[in-house]
Amino acid sequence: MGEHVLHTVYWDDPGTDVYLYGSDIRFYKDRSVYFESLMMPAGMTIKKWMSSADYQRDRIEPSLPMLIPGREYVLRAFYYDEPAGSVFMRLDFYDQQQKKTGTFLPDKKQSTFQCPENTYSYTAELVQGGAERVHFYRFEIFPEADKLFYQITNPVDGRAILNLLVPSANGRSAAVFDEDIPKGLTDYMVLSPFGSDLTPKTLDAIMKRSAPPDSYDGLCVWFQDELRYQNMIRKGAQTPKQQFRLWKAAEDE
Repeated sequence: MGEHVLHTVYWDDPGTDVYLYGSDIRFYKDRSVYFESLMMPAGMTIKKWMSSADYQRDRIEPSLPMLIPGREYVLRAFYYDEPAGSVFMRLDFYDQQQKKTGTFLPDKKQSTFQCPENTYSYTAELVQGGAERVHFYRFEIFPEADKLFYQITNPVDGRAILNLLVPSANGRSAAVFDEDIPKGLTDYMVLSPFGSDLTPKTLDAIMKRSAPPDSYDGLCVWFQDELRYQNMIRKGAQTPKQQFRLWKAAEDE
């Protein structure tokens, strides 16, 4: 049974492992965070997340998913910094004795990394590199081999429809099983369920990013969450070239 898992990480805690000195920090309803600290030195950590923590000591729970040593993963970050390129992500890996086993510094917002052997825990940090302000949304981690979450195949013959599958969110993760993929679909990709609501404008932008111009005659968005599907229908967001469908798991059919 194939399983495709996407983990998403937010900046939910307003005061833990955050640079507070002279900082203007604002939390929004969409779980995004605005951060500004004009006097913060470059190289300092703005926000830190951990895969393990001592709750009795730190009063926080781990905020990162566990990784399998030796496996490759994709780190995909969503934030806007001003000036552009003035903050960056950093991952540090540690063994059971808290000795560092490796560091990953991505050179762009979506990068592939390998979890070092003997890794017992790791941290993720948003690091100041000279930014005046940052609007942070989230970052995602998923296995590099699981291209469902960021790649599509070639268009099928005949009337080409790009199918976008939006799985249900389960806490901070989403999972897709091979047998639950709607039958007959040969050209699709799985979207993160943690983004903003889809609109004709954002769907058109996804099509333009995902495939060459005129590769598809239209798209179909499959929602696994019935409430989200009904909300999209009520909003009247469907167009002749952008259709919505309810996507049920095999066990529910």
